[in-house]
Amino acid sequence: MEQILAGLPGVLDAAVVGVPDPRWVERPVGLLEMVEGRNVSLEAANTAILELVQSGEVSRYAPLDRPHAVEALPRTSVGKIEKKLIRTQPATLTTQGGA
Repeated sequence: MEQILAGLPGVLDAAVVGVPDPRWVERPVGLLEMVEGRNVSLEAANTAILELVQSGEVSRYAPLDRPHAVEALPRTSVGKIEKKLIRTQPATLTTQGGA
């Protein structure tokens, strides 16, 4: 899913993590590092993901509830996205404004 989201126009990089959800236990949240001045709609992000759902590559529960635009994704000293740090801030992810 991250490769699909990162390939959307205006997206520099993407990370998808699971955050707690009262109904489904966990839901995917997409964080999108955007080109300055660009936005991606939830519809555009999910259209790309729904193609994977239809082909059976990902679960039908995979579409995002909301993409979150971020200035920069947190990275380790070697440049990898630091998902552990992202997962420790689920309250921020569920209340933060989307793209």
